[in-house]
Amino acid sequence: MCTGIGGLDLAVEAHFDAELAWYAEIEPGPCRLLERQYPGVPNLGDITTVDWKAVMPHGQPAVDVLTAGYP
Repeated sequence: MCTGIGGLDLAVEAHFDAELAWYAEIEPGPCRLLERQYPGVPNLGDITTVDWKAVMPHGQPAVDVLTAGYP
């Protein structure tokens, strides 16, 4: 969340042998970069408007590790 250019995401992927499930970014520049870096991975956009029940149905987490670079 608040992914920026995805540096923390890359580190988590490398360290935990993980894959990105989704990200949340609203700034145009980082959004363009992330679309190229992670084609097909959903951008949740503004975290204040996300329907978390849709992201994590039945109360089950869709992810094991959640990272954020809050502005």
